Amino acid sequence: MRLILQNRPAGYRWDPRLKDALLDLILNRLRNPQTGWWGERYVFGGQTEYVDSLSVTFHIVRYLDGKVPDMRKVVETTLAVKDMDEPTGWLSDGHFTDHNNMDVVVLFGFGWNAATADQKHAMSEQTQRMLDWCLKESLQPDGSFAFGGDDSIEQNEYFGVAFLSRLGYFDRNKLFWTAKEFPEAAEIRERIIQFIQRNRTTGAAGGTYYENALRELGALGQHD
Repeated sequence: MRLILQNRPAGYRWDPRLKDALLDLILNRLRNPQTGWWGERYVFGGQTEYVDSLSVTFHIVRYLDGKVPDMRKVVETTLAVKDMDEPTGWLSDGHFTDHNNMDVVVLFGFGWNAATADQKHAMSEQTQRMLDWCLKESLQPDGSFAFGGDDSIEQNEYFGVAFLSRLGYFDRNKLFWTAKEFPEAAEIRERIIQFIQRNRTTGAAGGTYYENALRELGALGQHD
């Protein structure tokens, strides 16, 4: 999807038929029509069975900028699986993670305009619940985030930042789910930036996730 739909690498001559073929496959063949989600698809004895995945659905919706069939159904399913474990649900061994919460809040953002009033109310409640957990249990005094099961401290930092950034915690222009103010956000943002700068050269992924976290914070290059 990244390569074909976003014309990468620049100047590469993809066959012009590939984009339409890929979109047809994604939107009409691989999508679970009952839930509106994507994931694994199996065919047994002529019957198709789907195993929905939060991560796969997040990536498809994000890469297509929310232009997918029936976003209201996507929202409905997202809310319905909140108490389930991954790969379908939000939880990992019964607990929140910043990574999964980031996926959820991005789906909420894309689905907001298509959602019913009841769905918006539920999304606001659940986003506040995830935010409370992030600030009280995941975010640490030094600007790091509690280990959430990702491959490294660096990746874990990125997903904590991305969750806060994409729900609009640091930028009211991104805020879609509440009219609340977050007066503490500036101090928390600076604390996170300082942690990243102290650890930027030791990132297990080579610093790429730290750079992307700074980009989410609008701070890439500001403290170099």
